[in-house]
Amino acid sequence: YSVEVAVRKAGVWEPYGASCNITTPNATTQLRNADCGAVKQRNDIVYADLVRYAQGYRFKVVNFNTGSEQIIDRSLRNLYLTAITDYSSIANGRGFIFSANAYSISVAVKNTDGTYLDYGSSCYVEISSGNAPAIARGIDQTEIEVSDAFKAVAYPNPFDSSFNLELNSNSTSTVSIAIYDMIGKQVENREINASDVNSIEVGTRLTTGIYTVVLSQDGNTQTLRMIKR
Repeated sequence: YSVEVAVRKAGVWEPYGASCNITTPNATTQLRNADCGAVKQRNDIVYADLVRYAQGYRFKVVNFNTGSEQIIDRSLRNLYLTAITDYSSIANGRGFIFSANAYSISVAVKNTDGTYLDYGSSCYVEISSGNAPAIARGIDQTEIEVSDAFKAVAYPNPFDSSFNLELNSNSTSTVSIAIYDMIGKQVENREINASDVNSIEVGTRLTTGIYTVVLSQDGNTQTLRMIKR
């Protein structure tokens, strides 16, 4: 906005003074804290934080396992997880059915002129199959099993200042490293060459807490739970 001000004296308006430019920030939103970092069932609903006067909400859903991206437009701030099409259930060999689906979900609001504003912070959400409680899925929460062709470990854990990654992969493709805090908010994201993974230090900018580290390459995904002291 450009704002000019005039003063009225004895009922007469004086000339406007110099104009001043004022810029208001674009409205952004994200999944509410209760849904960030959560393990959900297939038939659950997640919600974005409310933005007043928003004409709609656009959900961008990225599957960590496949790398696929899906855009879901909603008139309301809720997202039915059944609307996510890139989903599969896998038997773990113990009689349970669990989901190997981990997603990054970010939300943009629809402006009054019909355009969508910038996406807010992304959140990590994992979807269970709904056939068994998340606690009985047979998955170690510190590390989700992946193919032997793509295997990563992190050390030390817990760590004080930073930690190192050791990656075993048959591919030379770029590796994506995303870090999420305890409520599922993305706090770091980078893409590096596969050959550089074993030589970098990660976590120097993180504060004390528990973090989920997701490494992705060619549709393979490794999830690690790290603790900074």
